[in-house]
Amino acid sequence: MSDRSRPDSFRASTWKTIAAGVGFLAACILAPLFGGVFVLGAVAGFIADGYRAHEDDELRAVATSTTGIIDTIDVRHFTENFGPGRTECVPQVSGTANGEPHTWDLVDYAACGGVYRVGQRLEVVYDPSDVDRAVLADRDAGGVRARSTGVHVQVLVVGVVLASAGTGCWLWVVRSERGRRDQQQSS
Repeated sequence: MSDRSRPDSFRASTWKTIAAGVGFLAACILAPLFGGVFVLGAVAGFIADGYRAHEDDELRAVATSTTGIIDTIDVRHFTENFGPGRTECVPQVSGTANGEPHTWDLVDYAACGGVYRVGQRLEVVYDPSDVDRAVLADRDAGGVRARSTGVHVQVLVVGVVLASAGTGCWLWVVRSERGRRDQQQSS
């Protein structure tokens, strides 16, 4: 039986039912599910950032300090699947580590917009047993994980919004069921 042979009222109610089912699935099932996953992901990201900061403090406790000069600023453009992408300006600092010349690629300190300049002197703290493991001595240096913290906050906000929408949907379902039950009991 095709849709054309059905009465107009039946045809419209079929599409309304399908739309209502899709809306229910999106609002009451997917929104709280994805919201919860996003919130947990953001919390895990904040915990990982705290762990990295603790690792940096441990490194500073055993590390040796040297003065390095920014040789180049490596501009890296990353394209995401659905977004415009992002650009990171990673300072590449050269100095001496254990008496040998060495170059550090300071990815954790990526910042564009004139934060770092070629020829600028920076104090680098490195692990004498693993010279590739290095951080800047200045804890408030530009770009210190600013991007990752911003991403964690965005994911947290989206997760809270989705979880709130799902909670509102389930409250509506519970209240409408309670209202139907009260009407049936009163009649």
